[in-house]
Amino acid sequence: MKPCAQATGHRRDEATYRLFLQDRSIGLGFGDELGDLSKLESNPQAFRDQWLKKHPESSPKQANIFYAMFYSFIHRVKIGDFVVYAPTWRERKVYVGKVIGPYRYNRSLRPFYSHRRSVEWRKEFYRSSFSPEALRGIRVKLAIFHARNEAFLAELSEKLK
Repeated sequence: MKPCAQATGHRRDEATYRLFLQDRSIGLGFGDELGDLSKLESNPQAFRDQWLKKHPESSPKQANIFYAMFYSFIHRVKIGDFVVYAPTWRERKVYVGKVIGPYRYNRSLRPFYSHRRSVEWRKEFYRSSFSPEALRGIRVKLAIFHARNEAFLAELSEKLK
């Protein structure tokens, strides 16, 4: 199974929940001011430069964290990659889907989610069906990251058979 791209939805609100599950999208809920990032060169430095241009007060550590999320969302997450969304604040489920569309930017769609990817949600599982070790692999507070926890990937792969 491919590595998962996980959208954690760092916002814990109903609008994010609806966007992800009902509108069948994932998105980065910040960074509207960065503009359409598909127009940047497809290298990490271009994304870092854009972040620092719009956020000159950022520390080097902050810049590295934020530009990397945008770069990954646009260039590392591929059509066909698995996506995992676990809205623990609302319910005890883990939703699994596949990315079915390219990055798109549209500032008029909804506030705070101008950066999006289309997703086809395929399965949902109760969190209790995963081991504690596997769940630790999806407890990151970043807006998006590649899940590399072997226990999580193995259990998810088994569930998707």
